[in-house]
Amino acid sequence: MKQEFYNLKINTEGQKLYEFTNLTIEWINQNNFKNGMLNLSIQHTSASLIVQENADPDVQTDLVNYFDKLVPMDNKLYIHTAEGKDDMPAHIKSTLTNNQIALSIKEGELLLGTWQGLYLFEHRLNTQNRTIIHHFILFSLDNFSFNNLNIVLLNTLYSSIFTLVLYFLGSYICLLYTSPSPR
Repeated sequence: MKQEFYNLKINTEGQKLYEFTNLTIEWINQNNFKNGMLNLSIQHTSASLIVQENADPDVQTDLVNYFDKLVPMDNKLYIHTAEGKDDMPAHIKSTLTNNQIALSIKEGELLLGTWQGLYLFEHRLNTQNRTIIHHFILFSLDNFSFNNLNIVLLNTLYSSIFTLVLYFLGSYICLLYTSPSPR
């Protein structure tokens, strides 16, 4: 098994989506990775990672606006407000999205759809310094271990299930707050 790590630093300037697809592809090409898994993770609790459309910037604007409506910046709604009005909403937004993404690399190509890009979703209003960890894993047949493969697959499965549960929970909460109340 071969592993490589890379810490991508991104300085954000407020709440929006920051695409880093090309920086990730450059790292893959520089290292001549052909086949394997790439796990991306962010070590912050007030920003997240998403795979999203990168063709129309209106999608990014709509996502930020939607999450601001879903999780309003109103300190009267939260106990944890130590760092300002965006503090607790940023934590909630990062919980509803992803802090890890697992992607395949096949024949040197990062397997994303035609209009898909990798984004850091910044949930804070002020400038932040963010780190996205890139962890490339290659399983060679020489040292192949089903235990290692099972660990990666289980982690990916658990992460996906957790993300789906949070998505449906967020959608349900949104419906509760946006549906008209019965008379």
